[in-house]
Amino acid sequence: MMTLDKTIQEKKEMSISKWISDKICSYCNVDKKNYQKMKYGIDIIYINISKTAVLIILSVILGIVKETLLLLSVFTCVRLSGFGYHSNNTIKCTVIGIIGFISSVYMAIMLKPINIIVGMVVYLICLIIFLRYAPIETMKRPIGNSRKKFFKKITVITATCLFIVAFCIGENVYRNIIIIGISLEAVMILPIMKIIIQ
Repeated sequence: MMTLDKTIQEKKEMSISKWISDKICSYCNVDKKNYQKMKYGIDIIYINISKTAVLIILSVILGIVKETLLLLSVFTCVRLSGFGYHSNNTIKCTVIGIIGFISSVYMAIMLKPINIIVGMVVYLICLIIFLRYAPIETMKRPIGNSRKKFFKKITVITATCLFIVAFCIGENVYRNIIIIGISLEAVMILPIMKIIIQ
């Protein structure tokens, strides 16, 4: 039953992204290689919009929408260049995302405000992870060596700037959220996550 549900879900996603890709191709001349790249990009956009909508609706119900949006923004800023592993199953990916984000927001709210010393330790750990593993290359999204260096540099700069913002805003829930958001991306690029989420 689970396999059948997964197959139906994948066919639905493929049909939507294929339909959009075909519509775009009807207006412009796109070769097979670029068509596959475009379809992959549309797949990612569709999945991310669906997951984000579910996450925001749930955070509105729980009364933590402002905190969730901040966490999502911080995470996305670092993920844009650090990338990360993806689940092969949209439902699994959505469930992991919701649990990860909602529990992280509650953790940020319930934790004591992170002080500078603890924040610096977390920053150094994240920095080591980003320097070692970012950006994450997948089979569907290979990255050339020159681009890897560029994305690694952008990831480190982005994370550093966000940590500076966190340290400047004082010891409060928003500092916690920023630091946890960066840490989430650091966790998502660890090799163990390839096994856990796929």
